[in-house]
Amino acid sequence: MHEIATATTASPTLPEQAITASLTAEIMHDLDNGQPTLVAHSGGNLGDIAEATPAQVLAKVAVQRARLDAIERLAIEYGGATSPLPAEPRTWAFTHSQTGETVPVTCMQGCTINHRHDSETPSHPVDVFCWTDPVATATLPLDTTGTPEDYTVLSTRIEVDPFATDHSRRLPFAIVEFIDEHYISGLDPDGLAAVIRTVSSQLAAMRQAHAELIRIRAEYMQRPETQA
Repeated sequence: MHEIATATTASPTLPEQAITASLTAEIMHDLDNGQPTLVAHSGGNLGDIAEATPAQVLAKVAVQRARLDAIERLAIEYGGATSPLPAEPRTWAFTHSQTGETVPVTCMQGCTINHRHDSETPSHPVDVFCWTDPVATATLPLDTTGTPEDYTVLSTRIEVDPFATDHSRRLPFAIVEFIDEHYISGLDPDGLAAVIRTVSSQLAAMRQAHAELIRIRAEYMQRPETQA
């Protein structure tokens, strides 16, 4: 039998706090000679306006991006603390395939497996698990055979294996699918944070490559042989 309870609302537990992210970059032209100058300052604070190199601006961007990440986490935490709590997890039972024992199970919150097969057919406990649907999915055309095909990239879900022989998997953990059928599994919150930091650093490198690509293409397209 499944037990479903009415949702309730959590009491706010977050302390008062403020996080600010602000940066303005400008290209200004000298009134006398027309030479461009790159300047940067905190939005609305002209007191710290100063000429900057591209590397210095990118360093400031990294700082602001970290602050934006903190603002995002704050919004998510606020939503979790003030939104109605989800209904109580389902409770059900299955028959142990070796002992015949009836084994009760309470699902992880957010579990999207209906467990009908598990509850109607004798199962071994290690084959019973819960998971959530991926938070979001995206695909990119990857070429592994000479013809690009769409592959799922950077998909993340939460899973728990309540009867696993590896006791670390008896607590909810994250699984990151980098591309179809290529996973990092068993990530606790710190482990997932480390993966996020690694991916974020690679995104920063990709943004730099994007800027370089624009610059290099612009120069290349100006060559006489390209225009011919």
